Amino acid sequence: MEQLDKKIENLEDRMTSFRNEIKEIMREERETKKTAYFSSFPESELKVDDLSIEDMEIWEKVKDGTISQEDFHSYQEKTVGFGENMGIGASPSQKDFFAFITNKATPILRRGMGRGNLKT
Repeated sequence: MEQLDKKIENLEDRMTSFRNEIKEIMREERETKKTAYFSSFPESELKVDDLSIEDMEIWEKVKDGTISQEDFHSYQEKTVGFGENMGIGASPSQKDFFAFITNKATPILRRGMGRGNLKT
């Protein structure tokens, strides 16, 4: 039982850290205007408390450069969907974060495709 409590506590700590990191990126973007990851959606403000474990896990893979095409498609399927159903049922925060992840992951995925080590 104690191990489970520690795992839950660790997950909560990771989620808090992740949400704080995204808040900081948003704050810095508003102040410096050097990037436009979130300001592309001025009508909606991403609410970090709406972000999920899946969002955190994909962000960790993007940050450390280990995201694969398979990871990205699995994340998309779980969060915002594909084709005609894309975005149905996803919160505005989820959609904004997906756009952010797409922008950040694309260069990593392209580099990986050039090396031929990504599954398509």
